[in-house]
Amino acid sequence: MTTHDVRSIERRRSARVAASIAVRVQGQARSGQEFNVQTHTHTVSLFGCLILLDVEIFVDRKVVLTREDTHQSVEGKFVSTWRHPDGRRFVGVAFSSVAQDFWRVAIPSA
Repeated sequence: MTTHDVRSIERRRSARVAASIAVRVQGQARSGQEFNVQTHTHTVSLFGCLILLDVEIFVDRKVVLTREDTHQSVEGKFVSTWRHPDGRRFVGVAFSSVAQDFWRVAIPSA
């Protein structure tokens, strides 16, 4: 019997693809204020993305992402937030449903 390192097993439903796509992010900041800011993605998948966001947020809050080029929108929620050692803040977003054509890039399934 072979033992696998749990961290080496991919648990994602689809692969992540590095892609810098301009998006508008609408949500609620930790302060309670609504925000609507333009940023870009770091990685994308069929089920969400990782974005750069200079707004402090709460995990599990609703978010709407709108592509700047197509004006197509998708709803989701914030699922993670972390600060890179260089100071940039990354936020993970999970879509409410699969967004098959939202990114318009080839994303392999898991």
